[in-house]
Amino acid sequence: MALSKSQINAIKDFGLRNVLLGIYAQLEVHNNATGTNFVEPTNSPQQPSSQPPAAPSISVGGANGLFAVTIDKPAQSINKVIYYEISYSSVSSFVGPTTTLPPTTNRYVTIPAPGVTAHFRARASYDQTNWSGYAYA
Repeated sequence: MALSKSQINAIKDFGLRNVLLGIYAQLEVHNNATGTNFVEPTNSPQQPSSQPPAAPSISVGGANGLFAVTIDKPAQSINKVIYYEISYSSVSSFVGPTTTLPPTTNRYVTIPAPGVTAHFRARASYDQTNWSGYAYA
């Protein structure tokens, strides 16, 4: 619970009041310099953004109209759940029609696409908001 300046001024003990006013003044200086407020903090529901993991490596094999996509975890990944987003396109630059699969934690995905020639890419994220760069196959 925080004390306001008026509450501190109402304290009858002169020594305690002076000590608390000194602390309050130093906190005001700090708060003005940093743009924060330790006396009346805000509880923001916004979580700090996390840095994305490094790009994973991706390999693709196929037979009988099925593409088997295998993703290797990034080398520098930390002990968190990693989400992967896989997309494929008939154009290697991915500027044409591109199919993007929903994020998944699976590192092995089978895609039925008979008669299709496709280029694949994958990226990784810890929070499904901040993504790594793409890895191509």
